[in-house]
Amino acid sequence: MSEYTILIEDLRIETIIGMLESERVTKQPVVVSCAIVYEKERDLYLDYAKVAALIEEMLQRHRYLLLEEALAEIVAKISRDFQGIRSIWMRLSKPEILPNGRVGVECFRKF
Repeated sequence: MSEYTILIEDLRIETIIGMLESERVTKQPVVVSCAIVYEKERDLYLDYAKVAALIEEMLQRHRYLLLEEALAEIVAKISRDFQGIRSIWMRLSKPEILPNGRVGVECFRKF
């Protein structure tokens, strides 16, 4: 078996996320980057388009209060739904919440 890393960088998704009153009613961009290490078995590869679609669907369907909450649920779902996942590093950030910077959270999980 071979080990590979899928990279998804700067995936931008408009969603409702946050605790501020304005964040509960107005969509804002969330930028997602991740590195997913997986073991390839025979002809089975990790489909980055399906991973990106899962991330987008979760962020648009749920109205998370915290980036940390969204991050934990997305990482857990990826690890459950796709075979051979060894580790996931993921970052979620809000590029427009501060006028002079970007805020975000990241995590690294091994499976």
